[in-house]
Amino acid sequence: MMIMMIMMIMMMMMMMMMMMMMMMMMMMMMMMNDDDDDDDDDDDDDDDDYYDDDDDDDDDDDDDDDDDDDDDDDDDDDVMMLLLMMMMLMLMLMLMMMMIDDDDL
Repeated sequence: MMIMMIMMIMMMMMMMMMMMMMMMMMMMMMMMNDDDDDDDDDDDDDDDDYYDDDDDDDDDDDDDDDDDDDDDDDDDDDVMMLLLMMMMLMLMLMLMMMMIDDDDL
């Protein structure tokens, strides 16, 4: 019986480690994609400034659009943080459940 308990705990720990690694990989990929997008936006802005010096109104519109994009990025970051916190809460609950013995109940 004790061996079964230890094996179950080991399996749970392995699953938690895998979940954490997957989440870290996802976050890294998302961060890298965000960086690439920012670089592309900067390049586009430079091109606009280079070619369209006369159209000030268009530049203002572009700035507004960029602000909106930044807001969207912030929303995505908030959602990711919320998901991360939920996952951490689940992990804590699982750990607590493993620590509690049936005899104590």
